[in-house]
Amino acid sequence: MPVETRIARTMMLRIRGFFPFILLLLGLAPSAVGSAATDAALTQEERDWIAKHPIVRLMPDPLFPPFEYFDEDGTYRGIGAEYVALLEKKVGIRFEVIWVKDWQESVARTKRRENDAWSVVASTPQRAEYMLFTKPYIESPAVIVVRSDVKRRLTVDDLKGMKVTISSGYAVHDTLKRRYPDMAFDPVPDPLTGLKKVSFGMADAMVVNVALASHLMEKAAISNLRMAGEVGYTYRWGFASRDDWPQLYTILEKGLAQITPEERQAITRKWVALKDQPWAPSRTFVLLVLGVLAVLVIGTVLAWNRSLKRRINMRTWELAAELAERERAEVALRKRAELIQLLRRMANDANKATTLEDAARDALANVCTYNEWPVGHAYVLSAGRPHLLVPSGIWHLADGKEFSAFRMATEKTSFEAGIGLPGRVMASGEPAWIVDVTKDSNFPRAKLADDIGVKAGFALPVLSGLKVVAVLEFFSPDAVEPDQTLLDSLVQVGTQLGRVYERERAEKDLRASQAALETLNQQKNKLFSILAHDLRSPFNALLGLSELLALGRDTYSRAELVKYSKSINDSGHRLFQLLENLLEWSRSQMDQITFEPEPQELDALVGQSLSLLSGVAEEKNVRLVNEVPKLTVQADRHMADTVIRNLLTNAIKFTEEMGSITISAQRKNGSIETTVADTGIGMAPDRLASIFLIGSTQSSRGTRGEAGTGLGLLLCKDFVERHGGTIDAESKLGEGSIFRFTLPIHRD
Repeated sequence: MPVETRIARTMMLRIRGFFPFILLLLGLAPSAVGSAATDAALTQEERDWIAKHPIVRLMPDPLFPPFEYFDEDGTYRGIGAEYVALLEKKVGIRFEVIWVKDWQESVARTKRRENDAWSVVASTPQRAEYMLFTKPYIESPAVIVVRSDVKRRLTVDDLKGMKVTISSGYAVHDTLKRRYPDMAFDPVPDPLTGLKKVSFGMADAMVVNVALASHLMEKAAISNLRMAGEVGYTYRWGFASRDDWPQLYTILEKGLAQITPEERQAITRKWVALKDQPWAPSRTFVLLVLGVLAVLVIGTVLAWNRSLKRRINMRTWELAAELAERERAEVALRKRAELIQLLRRMANDANKATTLEDAARDALANVCTYNEWPVGHAYVLSAGRPHLLVPSGIWHLADGKEFSAFRMATEKTSFEAGIGLPGRVMASGEPAWIVDVTKDSNFPRAKLADDIGVKAGFALPVLSGLKVVAVLEFFSPDAVEPDQTLLDSLVQVGTQLGRVYERERAEKDLRASQAALETLNQQKNKLFSILAHDLRSPFNALLGLSELLALGRDTYSRAELVKYSKSINDSGHRLFQLLENLLEWSRSQMDQITFEPEPQELDALVGQSLSLLSGVAEEKNVRLVNEVPKLTVQADRHMADTVIRNLLTNAIKFTEEMGSITISAQRKNGSIETTVADTGIGMAPDRLASIFLIGSTQSSRGTRGEAGTGLGLLLCKDFVERHGGTIDAESKLGEGSIFRFTLPIHRD
């Protein structure tokens, strides 16, 4: 018999040791639940519950073949999947199968009520705190797997002092930890990882389910392991459902009872198929054959052994490299799938968000959860200083107490472009990564506390066009090398959040425009009402007096004619002044007045206006006092003259006989402040508060009943503000009024 054949036969003999336990699995599985019950029909209450809960979420163990797993196409397969399909047909439940990266994630999400049921699970005291368990429908013993060079049989007591791998989170792990608290176990994320560790000598043994071990060894082509004994623990797997849904528990029990023994056997044969094993010679026969061959071909055997050893070592190295590469590829593929899910989830959240604050909070939580980093924060542009990033108060913190020092440092720190991690991102518009912020010279927050609790950090910009409107930053308590794939993928997240910012700003602008249009419409209505009032009086006077003159010109005396003519002239002047101010104000609103600031001697401008108005003041016996020194302002001559003349005209209008008006000027804060003070009748506070508003332009009668245009102060305010100045007033009833306005000083 060739040596290759003997080696193959030896490997088969070692694997053959697992088959009695697989037969045990086949024998116990059908009897664990029993034959289908004839009285398993659902009650009306249970049917109503299914109608209200048409979808039940199911998060299976993704790495538990042949019981349950996901194949290369992402399809849920295995014994559990077969039973799930049967239950859907028999009781009408629809299961939504949700992929998770490992069993630990499934347990964590089930505790948070993000999962409703498990299909292949063992009952433990910890799980019984939040789940209800059906009767088991699969049973299989736990065995000790070692390398083939360990010849003796082992018990659990023999494992003391050894490095023993075991699948973390599985029921056997919890049971053995309770029974043997002093034993050192090496938890692994999945059974295949544990078997590989034993195969490559990284662990001494593994405690694992016999059927699972057999399946994984065959699929992974692991040939240097054998079963060395049992641990006295039998896996008993059934369905489990959340404990606040007792109806689901009874439905699952009844559904399992309706699965016939024939259906159970068909599932078992499909997934745990046994083949006839080759004949195994007796030990005496093998020794005899080996002795004869040793005498005849000892030289050949030795040479072959040396060659075989080299080939095995080479193959072992190649297999190790292949497995390592496969593991790296699997990890990369899983991370890629998780990243795609992250980007989809964040895009969906951004589309639903109405404000940048909501979108940023969701993004922080999603990225921190994906990257398993505990800290996330958002910096936003300051409303008053558009080139300054300020803390927003938007956080994601896994532990607020642990990171309180960093939070305090952040909430009192703002950044300009190029300063700190947020400032770098604002300056470049690109994501940035820091391996260790405590060793980075451009991370000011590290100097604000002895231990800020974080090390690695990265940040990404939120972009509106090319403008950075916010920066999201994330931190880990450990130093971490850059993940360029993650940074590249998150660039589009910043753009999506920028769309949220643009939508929010557009909505604010639209609301502001609507409010402004409404205000303008109201002002237009008030202005038309004012114009109708102020135009009616002079036109009535003109028409009435001219009609009197036309009808009775031969009967009036000269004095009467002079009186009526003067009244007509005054009405015409008032009408002309109103139309002139109206046209002037309209032109200013449409930006049709040329604004040409030049050096102007303020005392000369004031003197000219006083000369024009001196006659009106003398007729009313009002004293005009000019205290304006020689000052030069930078102003448009026409506009400055209009402001001075209107303020003096108003002062004369509301000052009684024997009163006085004083105009003065002084330097103030780099401008020239001009003051017009009168001893007139003054204004009430409510009138004073609205004199510069378009809705309050209806004029008041003067001390002699003089009418006004109602638009003069609007022109003054507009012209002063064109120069970058200010205008205000103070007044008390019976004590007079003071108007002040500023114009820029001329600098040589």
